[in-house]
Amino acid sequence: MKLDYDLIREILLITEEHSNGKNHILDSFYQKQISPIPSNATMRTNIEYLRMSGYVQCKLTNKGVYRIVDLTPKGRDYLDNIRSEKVWKKVKEMIRENAGTMSMDIVKNIAVKVAEEIIFSS
Repeated sequence: MKLDYDLIREILLITEEHSNGKNHILDSFYQKQISPIPSNATMRTNIEYLRMSGYVQCKLTNKGVYRIVDLTPKGRDYLDNIRSEKVWKKVKEMIRENAGTMSMDIVKNIAVKVAEEIIFSS
């Protein structure tokens, strides 16, 4: 299953807004906040990627599923670079035009360049 960068952005935004750093957030809570509603498998794949890549802190439940507790510094840094809707739209456009898919590090680098372009062209 491919990563869904729009979903990843939404997960990070929702986590930042609702996390208390102690209790985990249920997938169903994210699914209520996101439209269109992603499948459980899509949610798990993207959350697992965020966990394994060090973007979020998670707790392992009794059922063997990871639940997000909070963003890591790396996750906050990534989110800060893609937070702006204007920057995000331009980043997605550049990805679609050039490759279709890219690593999160490349997405972050593009976002930094787009943000700089917006700031310096003003």
